[in-house]
Amino acid sequence: MAVKKQKAKKRPVVVTTTNYGVFFGYTTEDGRGETIALTGARNAFYWKVPVGTGLAQLSLTGPIEGSKIGAAADVVLRSVARVYQCTPEAERVWIGSSWSK
Repeated sequence: MAVKKQKAKKRPVVVTTTNYGVFFGYTTEDGRGETIALTGARNAFYWKVPVGTGLAQLSLTGPIEGSKIGAAADVVLRSVARVYQCTPEAERVWIGSSWSK
């Protein structure tokens, strides 16, 4: 009897690159390589988080008002530095984010 392989589930992540790129998107990869494919990726050109919380806060609560978040696109990122798993709250904020003035 053949074993049926399960399709990997996409998970929301925040990815940083060694070139200081910050992206939100969905991946099925484990994030252990130097590249990662994201669907629905959104580039954070400028981001704000509560004072004293740091970059990882983007994966916990998402960017706050005043951030500049680009449109969604599928992308393969190179030179991956970190991959943060997003909370459901952060995912909702990222999806609702826009290019604030």
